[in-house]
Amino acid sequence: YNDLIIEYQKQYSIILRSAFKHFQKEDKDLKSLFDYKYISSPLMKHIQSLNNITLMNNWFIQCAISEAYQLFKSYQIKLDEFNQKLNKKQELLNKDKLTYLEKKELRKLNKINKPKVIFGGKTNFYDRCSLNISKEEFKLKRLNPLYSIGTAKPYKGNQKFRISEDLT
Repeated sequence: YNDLIIEYQKQYSIILRSAFKHFQKEDKDLKSLFDYKYISSPLMKHIQSLNNITLMNNWFIQCAISEAYQLFKSYQIKLDEFNQKLNKKQELLNKDKLTYLEKKELRKLNKINKPKVIFGGKTNFYDRCSLNISKEEFKLKRLNPLYSIGTAKPYKGNQKFRISEDLT
């Protein structure tokens, strides 16, 4: 079972990253998330044309798109904060004379970096860069957990997973 779950996670991660990149490339403001989940949407067509996602059905694809959308929205918030700090920095640079507190703030603003998304986490990435973990271990740690959303009406819960008391 473990190999099958890992294969599901690999395919799910492919879809998640692909959807996140799609959201990043959008020039205009994003429509509602539900516009992207339709089978006829360009994102769904692109995802369904990907290789190596044979285990993923439309439900898992929609769940991955939802998770990518949530990741993108949090990334957008961080990016907006970064842009506000850049604007503040520019205002301070345009001033003729700065107070002590403004100079201190300017030093802090000089150290800010544009936010980045590292799938799998920074510590995992830095461990791999410093060769503390192997390539295979890095790839396993980088996999996203499966995310399956439950619905209220037609399925009365999550349609992919059922919890039972039977431990066999």
